[in-house]
Amino acid sequence: MDPKLLKPLETALGSMLKNAGFKKKSRNWWNTREETILCVQLQLSRWGGDEFYINLGVYIKCLGDLTVTSAPQCHIRHRVQADTFRNLTPDEFHFKDKTDGGILRQSKQVAELLRETGLPWLKALSTESEIKRMCKLDPPTIPGGWARDQAIRWART
Repeated sequence: MDPKLLKPLETALGSMLKNAGFKKKSRNWWNTREETILCVQLQLSRWGGDEFYINLGVYIKCLGDLTVTSAPQCHIRHRVQADTFRNLTPDEFHFKDKTDGGILRQSKQVAELLRETGLPWLKALSTESEIKRMCKLDPPTIPGGWARDQAIRWART
């Protein structure tokens, strides 16, 4: 991705996440809680171009020994997409207006989307009791892959 596009997006996300108590390393932000680590990752499309993804993750501390992590290492993971939390157009995750004003406006919109919808989702899963509650639902209401299955087995014991 063109650095001209990436820098305003990283700045907008970073400012909002810092205000929410997150620390940053590379394109990963994390917030260490008593029982979990909440993660946000800005991922660039491997296909090039100007498409990007925002990955969310919750690492359950009692299931591992990491102190700093990124979304791919988390037990519960979710990729924020245009239709994840509200009715958005795919353009919100693909820079169409590449003017300085367009890039800045879209970067702020993405940061606001994360603040309004992604952070509440992460915070709702920030305690073991809430994770267990959601894992015990049938079907479980948390996304993820193999690590989610590990979390579900843990929660149901």
